[in-house]
Amino acid sequence: MSKYRRVNRLLNPTKRVAAITTLLSFTLAACWMALVIYHRIQDAKFSPRELPSTQLFEPNSGVPYSMSMRKDKLLVFFSPFCSFCEQYAHDIVNTQNMLEGIQILFISTELPEYILEFSFIHPSDKIVYLCDETSLFSKELKVKRYPTTFLFNGKTQKLTKQFAGAVPIGQILQEFYDEK
Repeated sequence: MSKYRRVNRLLNPTKRVAAITTLLSFTLAACWMALVIYHRIQDAKFSPRELPSTQLFEPNSGVPYSMSMRKDKLLVFFSPFCSFCEQYAHDIVNTQNMLEGIQILFISTELPEYILEFSFIHPSDKIVYLCDETSLFSKELKVKRYPTTFLFNGKTQKLTKQFAGAVPIGQILQEFYDEK
């Protein structure tokens, strides 16, 4: 192949755009995978700790919520606008009978009216919906994405496990019962 043909092939705008697009796609995929791996490592570094002392409020009345520390809890940090959170709430409502003896708290930093709307869509007498008005409770637990779930052991009075993202409720319950 002549020198002129090689240079001409490299200068072809269509091939150049295709090469740049491919390179950008691979770069984006590598960055995405690095981010996923980073978050999984951060989730694995979770160590047992006590619940923050920051006050949570009931969205319908604005009354401070008083937590019973002796009861096992499933704390779910959610956003009313998150489709994974909606599916998660739906799964919990459908598996209520497996959650005997566990208090379920859905906590959000959104406005109370959005939390109430979410609670009307996913009604359950097992779920307590709470508002973290100041976001301090969420910040102390380093909640970065939704849904994020914590297991709270009533005996040790510590948060023992963290799950970030859409983790099947069966897996969370298995971890909970394996702990006991």
